Amino acid sequence: MIRVLSVFLTASVLLLPALAQEPDDDTRFARAAYLNFEMTTEVSGVEDVDWFRLEVTRPGRLSISCSAGGDSGTLPQFTLKSDDEELALSAPITDDSGTVSQRKIVEPGIHFIGVSSPTGVGEYGFELDLAPL
Repeated sequence: MIRVLSVFLTASVLLLPALAQEPDDDTRFARAAYLNFEMTTEVSGVEDVDWFRLEVTRPGRLSISCSAGGDSGTLPQFTLKSDDEELALSAPITDDSGTVSQRKIVEPGIHFIGVSSPTGVGEYGFELDLAPL
């Protein structure tokens, strides 16, 4: 009985770091993403990537737009995945208002957008748009 309890406690302690992650740190538990709606996320460290799931029903030019977060003036980094393959986004383009956009032509299907920050902690807002081709 004591040995079984000891093994259980050891296994529980080993699992705790894995459970300490946020659910949206994995594409399997990505939060829903919406077009033409500002979404926010809080990146809790340099290694933190928050994932959003977007269902695309028609081909189009996907744009990810954001502005500098908080007092730091830092911008998040975006990653786009489809079918477990990372898709290259365009180089960031800044308009006159300071909004930064990145684009990619996408096909219908499930796409995942990852939000991270090379400088660490911060709250970021971003918006997705899908323009027809």
